[in-house]
Amino acid sequence: MRAQVWFVITALAGCGDDGGQRRENPDAAEPADAAIDAAEPIDAPVDAPMGMLVSDNMFDTTLGMLCGLGFDESTGDVHVVPCQNTQVHVYSVEGTLRRTEAWSGELADDADIEISDATYTLGTTSVAPGDSVRINGETGPAELYAEGDDGAVTLTAAFGDSHVVGGSYHPGRGSFFVLQDRAAATAANTVAELDLVTGALIQSFPTGAFDVSFGDLDVCNATGELLVTSSVQPSIIRYSPTGAVLGTLTLPAALTPSGIALDGAGGAWLSTTSGLVVHVTGVPCG
Repeated sequence: MRAQVWFVITALAGCGDDGGQRRENPDAAEPADAAIDAAEPIDAPVDAPMGMLVSDNMFDTTLGMLCGLGFDESTGDVHVVPCQNTQVHVYSVEGTLRRTEAWSGELADDADIEISDATYTLGTTSVAPGDSVRINGETGPAELYAEGDDGAVTLTAAFGDSHVVGGSYHPGRGSFFVLQDRAAATAANTVAELDLVTGALIQSFPTGAFDVSFGDLDVCNATGELLVTSSVQPSIIRYSPTGAVLGTLTLPAALTPSGIALDGAGGAWLSTTSGLVVHVTGVPCG
C-alpha cells in the first residue's frame, strides 16, 4: 500500500445555467466536500471492515471544481473534466499533467468522460479501447461525443433534461447508461439505459434515497453492476442494471466524489468539487 494520504477538502459552490443555485443545498448542515482537520488522515484503517474503502493515493489538480473523470487502463492516465472549462486535462497517476485536449460541445458543469476498454459502435462511429467518449448533459437531452468524430455529436440521447452528469458503456448489455441529477425538472435522480445506435431510452429507474448532486456512474465489467457517486453522499451506491440496490461502499471521511472511474483491479479513481483526484481500494470489482 502507498503511504497514507493527508489533506483538507474545502467546499465550493456550484455554477452553471441555474444562476448558481444548481445542486448544492445552501441550507444543508454538511456541505459537499466539507473541510476536515488537517491532522486527520482521509484513510480508513488498513483493516477497514467490509464495504469501507481506503484511500492510497491523491493529487490536487488546482483546477477547482471537477465534474467528471475517466481512467485509461492501458496507459495509466487519469482524464479529468473541470466544470465550465474548455479542456480535458490528462494526468499521470502521480499527478503530472501530460497534456490537455479540447472539450466537446458547450461549456458544461453537467459533464463526464469515459475512456473505453472495449470495442463497440456508438451511433455510426467505432469506439476502440483507449478512445474517449465525452458526455455533455448541460442543455436538453444528453449528447455523446466519440473520439474520432472531430467534435461533431456522435449520438443524441432520447433522455436528459439539462442535468445528465455521468455515464458509462455496459459491455454485458451492449448499451450505454447515464445518470441525471436532482436538479432536473423531469426524471430527477434517475439512471437511464440508452440504445447505442439510436440513443433511444431502453429503461430507467430512480436512484431512490441516494440523492445526486454533482455525480457520476461507472460500470463494473466483471459483475455488470452500476456504481454511482454524488457530491453530497459519503458513500458509493451499487445497483443492478435494472435498479436493484446491491449495497453501498463507505468512503473515507469527508470524501464525497463528483466523478468515478474504476481501474479494473479493485480500485477506483474519484474526482471532487474541490479539485482533488483520489484513488481508493476495496471496490468489489476486479
